[in-house]
Amino acid sequence: MSAYGEQIKAIITEPTITIEAKGKGRFDVASLLHFKTTCNNENVFKITEASRRFMYFETSNELIGNTDYFSALFNYIQQPKNQRRFYDLMMNRPVKKQITIKDIPITDDMRKQFEFNRDPIEDYARDFTYKLTAMENYDTYKSYLLANGLKFEKPKKAFEMAFAKHIAKNEIDKKDLMVDGVRWAVLY
Repeated sequence: MSAYGEQIKAIITEPTITIEAKGKGRFDVASLLHFKTTCNNENVFKITEASRRFMYFETSNELIGNTDYFSALFNYIQQPKNQRRFYDLMMNRPVKKQITIKDIPITDDMRKQFEFNRDPIEDYARDFTYKLTAMENYDTYKSYLLANGLKFEKPKKAFEMAFAKHIAKNEIDKKDLMVDGVRWAVLY
């Protein structure tokens, strides 16, 4: 996520915002802020299946380099009467008082963001189909990260807890099996 991602999430959620006019005191007002961001980067905000504040849309590149189109668009935008029309359009749109995660459309582009930002342990859990001891599993996970160009960050206990969560989330059947006195985790 961008360096300011957590701050943006907090601003989106807070019911008030502090105003500090130059040379005057601070005061709080109700926050009516809504954000729309455009960018050229593919992963500015870490959007996951649990994200409640962000939507992601990939737009067409069809008009890149069309200076005539953009000159006309900027000319149109700069006219105060058109700015007022846009403002009136936005202010008169019916909008729910509170938007929930159910209101966010899950597009193919959003699914790509989910996959891009998915915890590597979940990816590993989804791929895990053979039996290993706990230590072999942890070592194999570290090799999995290395093979996929990912940074290793979690200690063994944190890995085991996250791994168990993803096994349950993805409904992978886990059974304990003793073979020659060694406990194996068998995942189907």
